[in-house]
Amino acid sequence: MTTFRRNVLVLSIVLVAAVAGYCWKQPRCKHCPLKEAYEKEAPYTIGTLRQLELVQTEILLRQKGKHGTSPFARSLRRYSDDALMAAAIRARAIYGRDNRVDPSDRWFLRAAIRRNVSATAAIIDCTHFEPPCEAMNVAVYRFHNPKTVEQNQICCEERFHEQISAARCTAFLISSTEVVTARHCVDDVAQLARSYFVFDFKKSIFGRVPMEYTYGRNLFKPAGGPILQSCPDDKLDWAIVKLDRSVPAGRPFVTLGNGAPPFRAPLYAIGYPLA
Repeated sequence: MTTFRRNVLVLSIVLVAAVAGYCWKQPRCKHCPLKEAYEKEAPYTIGTLRQLELVQTEILLRQKGKHGTSPFARSLRRYSDDALMAAAIRARAIYGRDNRVDPSDRWFLRAAIRRNVSATAAIIDCTHFEPPCEAMNVAVYRFHNPKTVEQNQICCEERFHEQISAARCTAFLISSTEVVTARHCVDDVAQLARSYFVFDFKKSIFGRVPMEYTYGRNLFKPAGGPILQSCPDDKLDWAIVKLDRSVPAGRPFVTLGNGAPPFRAPLYAIGYPLA
């Protein structure tokens, strides 16, 4: 055996051993404590995505000491909080083939999709960053105390459970100073004032999320409440928020369609794991 072949063999063995050691150290998904906690509470079953949305809304309202007023929401009042939580946990979120992908894991993406990914911002509470929210004249913010999707009570058997989860919503850049998002993400003005719109919040090829973000380059604050938004009762759920600074040139705007998409046109959605 030549010296070159011997070195290649040794290097291959070292690489295999390193990969095996890394995989061995990764946490195993043995069970889901969250599902086990609610597995005995099963008096209600969710049948459609719309029902799942309404049940989730009712759960959030109950956390605030309120209840929904629609006929369906009133029909849920006979179920306990645990029963509704159990139903939401058992509900299917993905129908058919799960073709979700992480753009960071894809070497080849259509240019239009790649531009829309660059135009996507994570809406993150300021408490996830240092210095504190009240600090003034800060140039660089450092992301701290990251938690994974699993640590935020998502079962380890779910895909992407190991990803960092800090965003509470997603926004899309539509001009140099404006983003569009869901109305329910920004209807609490006090919560919006404590939120940052963070671009480039994505993992590297090594699986790590950047820890530092520059104010005015890839981190922005809202200039105030929504400047335009849908009515609470029309179910469209959209809002436009103005940023306190202009996004530097070179950051693409999200590509918007003109009217309703054609029948059977392929669609895709972009978003961050929720906190």
